[in-house]
Amino acid sequence: MKKGSLPFLLLILFITGCIPRQKAEAFFENTSGERVEMERMELHSFRAVVLLYGNEEHTPPEFVFYYLHGQGGNEDSWYSEMGYYDQYFKTTSKNIAVVSLSAGPETMCIPNPTDPQNDYGQRLIQDVIPEIESKLGWKNHQRIIMGFSMGGTSASYLFFNHPDFFNSAILISAGIYPIPFTATDEEINGFLKRNGGNTIREKIKNIVLRKELWTDGAQSVLSIQKRYLTTEDDWNRYNIFQTMRTAPKENSVYISCGKQDALGLYSGNKLMAEKAVSLGYRVRWLKLRGGHGVMDQDSIIKFLQSDVFS
Repeated sequence: MKKGSLPFLLLILFITGCIPRQKAEAFFENTSGERVEMERMELHSFRAVVLLYGNEEHTPPEFVFYYLHGQGGNEDSWYSEMGYYDQYFKTTSKNIAVVSLSAGPETMCIPNPTDPQNDYGQRLIQDVIPEIESKLGWKNHQRIIMGFSMGGTSASYLFFNHPDFFNSAILISAGIYPIPFTATDEEINGFLKRNGGNTIREKIKNIVLRKELWTDGAQSVLSIQKRYLTTEDDWNRYNIFQTMRTAPKENSVYISCGKQDALGLYSGNKLMAEKAVSLGYRVRWLKLRGGHGVMDQDSIIKFLQSDVFS
């Protein structure tokens, strides 16, 4: 190997993801070996894992977190995607339940006007959650919807379309695009490049791997949404910016996204946060330095302590 080639090779490996990125962008694992799993359920096409924290006396939980995973995940993704909070919940004195839900690796809980029988959002609100809570005898608790990436898209629609059902929300790198239904591939690619996809890291990654990774990923997210909103009229009528309801009470919401999100999600999340403020929500919006899925654990815990648990 020529002198000076090793540092260059390490740089390429770091950029392409073969060497782990900074810790702030990594997902935390549940390393304790302790799983507080209480029960698994299957109902109305959904699978659920129910977990209890800080509940030694087996009293009903005060706070119930409904978690929706990212693309390709399942009901067990709580541990891999949100393991940091699994550890945090074990240290708190609050009685907390987490219900990690899945109806498949690419299922979204967004409006489905052309096929109401497969409107997973309505099914979750009307059937799945009430049945879980009834079966477990849960009453008088706060509901918090929490979603990551594709799950953040679903959680955004569920929370802002049903603010009387959920008290709070935590939305991380949600797949929200202020893009017209008729946008061409060239227009979509231009939007993505203006919104995070054209970072130095991504440019070099594309050169090294010879793939437009951020473009492929974003096109995938959009194509999944268009399975539900299949016409331009539906896209315009039911997109999140049109359906967000006024907060009936002081609902609180945490929204974060990386400024360099390779899927181009930054501007959509920022616009959603601004719209939420105008509709009376208590909003904690964080612009983070980093890419898709970057999280600021401390700010989420502060949000929980000041806006959810208080």
